Order: sequence, then structure tokens, then C-alpha cells
Amino acid sequence: MNPSLEELKKAVLRLEEALQQPKNDFLRDSVIQRFEFSIELAWKTSKKMMGTGTASPKDVIREMAQSGYIQDIDIWLAL
Repeated sequence: MNPSLEELKKAVLRLEEALQQPKNDFLRDSVIQRFEFSIELAWKTSKKMMGTGTASPKDVIREMAQSGYIQDIDIWLAL
């Protein structure tokens, strides 16, 4: 999969839509899956945009912080 910024935007919008729905167990599972998908797209898209050869998500997140794409690296590494 070759992630793009547009795919990431769509994934985040779908996550936001799910978060606005009435709460139940089915929705909770859906939100978790959409969240995980959004996080994966975020680091893969950043990796592509930065042109890094780093393969580890944590290493890409560290490079995201060094490049100024994110501010609070601790939040991202805790995910």
C-alpha cells in the first residue's frame, strides 16, 4: 500500500464520524479499528513524505518529531 495524504485525511474524517455516534460495544470496536488504521496511515504517509528509509514505526515517529511534523512525541510513542 502506498499511502497518501488524501487517504489519511479520509481515515481521520471517518474516525471523527464514528466518535460522534451513540456509544455501544459495536461502535467501540469500530472506533478502535479506525483509530489503529489512522495511526498506521499517519506514520506510513509521513515516512513517504519525508523520504526516509526507516522501517520501524517508532523510528519514523521520532523522525516526524525531528522534522517538525508532530510536537509531542511522547503521546505518539505511547500509542
